[in-house]
Amino acid sequence: IDPTTYVRTWKLWLDRVVPSFAMEIVSQDWEKDYQGVLPRYDELGVRELIVFDPWYDEHHDGVRWQVFRRVGKRGLVRVEASKKDRVGSKVLGCWLRSVGEGRNTRVRIATGANGSELFPTAEEMADAERAAKEYEREAKERERAAKEQECAAKEQECAAKEQERVAKEQECAAKEAALARISILEAELESLRHPAERRRRR
Repeated sequence: IDPTTYVRTWKLWLDRVVPSFAMEIVSQDWEKDYQGVLPRYDELGVRELIVFDPWYDEHHDGVRWQVFRRVGKRGLVRVEASKKDRVGSKVLGCWLRSVGEGRNTRVRIATGANGSELFPTAEEMADAERAAKEYEREAKERERAAKEQECAAKEQECAAKEQERVAKEQECAAKEAALARISILEAELESLRHPAERRRRR
Protein backbone atom coordinates (compact mmCIF):
# COMPACT_ATOMS: atom_id res chain seq x y z
CA ILE A 1 0.00 0.00 0.00
CA ASP A 2 1.26 3.45 -0.87
CA PRO A 3 1.65 5.24 2.51
CA THR A 4 0.61 8.52 0.89
CA THR A 5 -2.87 7.20 0.08
CA TYR A 6 -4.15 6.71 3.63
CA VAL A 7 -4.03 8.52 6.95
CA ARG A 8 -1.56 7.11 9.48
CA THR A 9 -2.10 9.75 12.16
CA TRP A 10 -5.06 12.10 12.32
CA LYS A 11 -3.83 15.59 13.26
CA LEU A 12 -6.81 17.89 13.72
CA TRP A 13 -4.66 20.99 14.02
CA LEU A 14 -3.27 20.29 10.54
CA ASP A 15 -6.10 18.56 8.66
CA ARG A 16 -8.94 20.61 10.16
CA VAL A 17 -11.24 17.64 9.55
CA VAL A 18 -13.04 15.92 12.42
CA PRO A 19 -13.54 12.15 11.92
CA SER A 20 -17.20 11.20 11.91
CA PHE A 21 -16.45 7.80 13.49
CA ALA A 22 -14.02 6.71 16.18
CA MET A 23 -13.32 3.37 17.83
CA GLU A 24 -11.57 2.88 21.13
CA ILE A 25 -10.21 -0.50 22.26
CA VAL A 26 -10.11 -0.87 26.03
CA SER A 27 -6.64 -1.45 27.47
CA GLN A 28 -5.58 -2.96 30.79
CA ASP A 29 -6.46 0.32 32.46
CA TRP A 30 -10.09 -0.38 31.70
CA GLU A 31 -11.60 2.10 34.19
CA LYS A 32 -9.83 4.98 32.44
CA ASP A 33 -10.99 3.80 29.05
CA TYR A 34 -14.54 3.31 30.27
CA GLN A 35 -14.82 6.74 31.87
CA GLY A 36 -12.17 8.97 30.35
CA VAL A 37 -12.52 8.54 26.60
CA LEU A 38 -15.99 10.02 26.16
CA PRO A 39 -15.23 13.70 26.99
CA ARG A 40 -12.23 13.72 24.65
CA TYR A 41 -14.18 12.43 21.64
CA ASP A 42 -17.17 14.57 22.53
CA GLU A 43 -14.99 17.66 22.52
CA LEU A 44 -13.56 16.72 19.13
CA GLY A 45 -17.05 16.59 17.63
CA VAL A 46 -17.05 12.91 16.64
CA ARG A 47 -20.52 11.81 15.54
CA GLU A 48 -20.21 8.18 16.66
CA LEU A 49 -17.88 6.46 19.12
CA ILE A 50 -17.73 2.72 19.66
CA VAL A 51 -15.76 1.35 22.60
CA PHE A 52 -14.73 -2.29 22.36
CA ASP A 53 -13.58 -4.24 25.41
CA PRO A 54 -12.07 -7.64 24.48
CA TRP A 55 -11.60 -8.45 28.22
CA TYR A 56 -15.04 -7.32 29.37
CA ASP A 57 -15.71 -10.53 31.33
CA GLU A 58 -12.63 -10.03 33.52
CA HIS A 59 -13.84 -6.97 35.44
CA HIS A 60 -16.98 -5.90 37.25
CA ASP A 61 -19.85 -4.51 35.14
CA GLY A 62 -17.82 -4.89 31.95
CA VAL A 63 -19.54 -4.85 28.56
CA ARG A 64 -18.12 -5.88 25.23
CA TRP A 65 -19.53 -2.95 23.28
CA GLN A 66 -20.52 0.61 24.09
CA VAL A 67 -22.03 2.77 21.35
CA PHE A 68 -22.14 6.54 21.72
CA ARG A 69 -23.86 8.83 19.23
CA ARG A 70 -24.17 12.58 19.02
CA VAL A 71 -27.66 13.69 20.02
CA GLY A 72 -28.23 17.40 19.38
CA LYS A 73 -26.83 19.69 22.07
CA ARG A 74 -26.43 16.78 24.48
CA GLY A 75 -23.31 15.69 22.63
CA LEU A 76 -22.25 12.04 22.66
CA VAL A 77 -24.80 9.88 24.43
CA ARG A 78 -24.49 6.19 25.11
CA VAL A 79 -27.25 4.53 23.12
CA GLU A 80 -26.18 0.91 23.53
CA ALA A 81 -24.18 -1.25 25.93
CA SER A 82 -24.01 -4.89 24.94
CA LYS A 83 -22.25 -8.14 25.70
CA LYS A 84 -23.32 -9.59 22.35
CA ASP A 85 -20.79 -10.34 19.64
CA ARG A 86 -21.86 -7.47 17.37
CA VAL A 87 -23.16 -3.92 17.23
CA GLY A 88 -24.31 -1.75 14.36
CA SER A 89 -22.64 1.47 13.26
CA LYS A 90 -24.95 4.04 11.70
CA VAL A 91 -22.06 6.19 10.52
CA LEU A 92 -20.24 3.32 8.80
CA GLY A 93 -23.43 1.66 7.62
CA CYS A 94 -22.28 -1.78 8.71
CA TRP A 95 -21.80 -4.01 11.73
CA LEU A 96 -18.78 -4.55 13.94
CA ARG A 97 -18.34 -8.10 15.17
CA SER A 98 -16.10 -9.71 17.76
CA VAL A 99 -14.59 -12.89 16.34
CA GLY A 100 -12.38 -15.35 18.18
CA GLU A 101 -11.49 -15.75 21.85
CA GLY A 102 -8.79 -14.37 24.15
CA ARG A 103 -5.68 -13.15 22.36
CA ASN A 104 -7.17 -14.33 19.09
CA THR A 105 -10.08 -11.89 19.39
CA ARG A 106 -10.51 -9.72 16.32
CA VAL A 107 -12.97 -7.01 15.33
CA ARG A 108 -14.41 -7.69 11.89
CA ILE A 109 -16.67 -5.64 9.65
CA ALA A 110 -19.90 -7.40 8.79
CA THR A 111 -22.83 -6.68 6.48
CA GLY A 112 -26.36 -7.94 6.03
CA ALA A 113 -29.53 -7.18 7.94
CA ASN A 114 -28.20 -8.78 11.13
CA GLY A 115 -24.47 -8.56 10.52
CA SER A 116 -24.31 -12.22 9.58
CA GLU A 117 -21.97 -11.77 6.60
CA LEU A 118 -18.35 -11.02 7.47
CA PHE A 119 -16.58 -8.70 5.07
CA PRO A 120 -13.68 -10.78 3.74
CA THR A 121 -10.10 -9.99 4.68
CA ALA A 122 -7.41 -9.68 2.02
CA GLU A 123 -6.29 -13.23 2.80
CA GLU A 124 -9.84 -14.57 2.55
CA MET A 125 -10.34 -12.75 -0.75
CA ALA A 126 -7.11 -14.29 -2.07
CA ASP A 127 -8.26 -17.74 -0.91
CA ALA A 128 -11.63 -17.23 -2.60
CA GLU A 129 -9.90 -16.13 -5.81
CA ARG A 130 -7.67 -19.21 -5.73
CA ALA A 131 -10.69 -21.43 -5.08
CA ALA A 132 -12.55 -19.82 -8.00
CA LYS A 133 -9.60 -20.39 -10.32
CA GLU A 134 -9.28 -24.00 -9.14
CA TYR A 135 -13.02 -24.53 -9.73
CA GLU A 136 -12.69 -23.03 -13.21
CA ARG A 137 -9.70 -25.27 -13.96
CA GLU A 138 -11.60 -28.35 -12.78
CA ALA A 139 -14.64 -27.32 -14.82
CA LYS A 140 -12.49 -27.05 -17.96
CA GLU A 141 -10.93 -30.42 -17.15
CA ARG A 142 -14.39 -31.96 -16.78
CA GLU A 143 -15.46 -30.38 -20.08
CA ARG A 144 -12.35 -31.74 -21.82
CA ALA A 145 -12.97 -35.23 -20.38
CA ALA A 146 -16.62 -35.06 -21.50
CA LYS A 147 -15.56 -34.14 -25.06
CA GLU A 148 -13.06 -36.99 -25.09
CA GLN A 149 -15.77 -39.41 -23.94
CA GLU A 150 -18.10 -38.04 -26.63
CA CYS A 151 -15.43 -38.53 -29.31
CA ALA A 152 -14.73 -42.06 -28.03
CA ALA A 153 -18.46 -42.86 -28.13
CA LYS A 154 -18.70 -41.59 -31.73
CA GLU A 155 -15.67 -43.66 -32.71
CA GLN A 156 -17.24 -46.74 -31.11
CA GLU A 157 -20.48 -46.00 -32.96
CA CYS A 158 -18.60 -45.70 -36.27
CA ALA A 159 -16.72 -48.95 -35.55
CA ALA A 160 -20.00 -50.71 -34.75
CA LYS A 161 -21.54 -49.47 -38.03
CA GLU A 162 -18.46 -50.64 -39.94
CA GLN A 163 -18.71 -54.07 -38.31
CA GLU A 164 -22.40 -54.18 -39.23
CA ARG A 165 -21.59 -53.27 -42.85
CA VAL A 166 -18.88 -55.95 -43.07
CA ALA A 167 -21.25 -58.49 -41.54
CA LYS A 168 -23.95 -57.66 -44.12
CA GLU A 169 -21.44 -57.96 -46.96
CA GLN A 170 -20.30 -61.33 -45.62
CA GLU A 171 -23.93 -62.45 -45.31
CA CYS A 172 -24.66 -61.39 -48.89
CA ALA A 173 -21.53 -63.17 -50.14
CA ALA A 174 -22.52 -66.31 -48.23
CA LYS A 175 -26.01 -66.19 -49.75
CA GLU A 176 -24.61 -65.78 -53.26
CA ALA A 177 -22.20 -68.67 -52.71
CA ALA A 178 -25.03 -70.83 -51.39
CA LEU A 179 -27.24 -70.00 -54.38
CA ALA A 180 -24.41 -70.78 -56.76
CA ARG A 181 -23.83 -74.12 -55.03
CA ILE A 182 -27.53 -74.89 -55.20
CA SER A 183 -27.57 -74.17 -58.94
CA ILE A 184 -24.64 -76.54 -59.46
CA LEU A 185 -26.31 -79.27 -57.41
CA GLU A 186 -29.60 -78.84 -59.27
CA ALA A 187 -27.80 -79.16 -62.57
CA GLU A 188 -25.99 -82.29 -61.42
CA LEU A 189 -29.26 -83.76 -60.11
CA GLU A 190 -30.97 -82.99 -63.36
CA SER A 191 -28.26 -84.81 -65.28
CA LEU A 192 -28.63 -87.87 -63.08
CA ARG A 193 -32.40 -88.03 -63.63
CA HIS A 194 -32.37 -88.11 -67.46
CA PRO A 195 -29.15 -89.78 -68.72
CA ALA A 196 -30.87 -91.66 -71.59
CA GLU A 197 -32.50 -88.54 -72.97
CA ARG A 198 -29.18 -86.79 -73.04
CA ARG A 199 -27.66 -89.67 -74.96
CA ARG A 200 -30.43 -89.51 -77.59
CA ARG A 201 -29.90 -85.82 -78.00
CA ARG A 202 -26.26 -86.46 -78.71
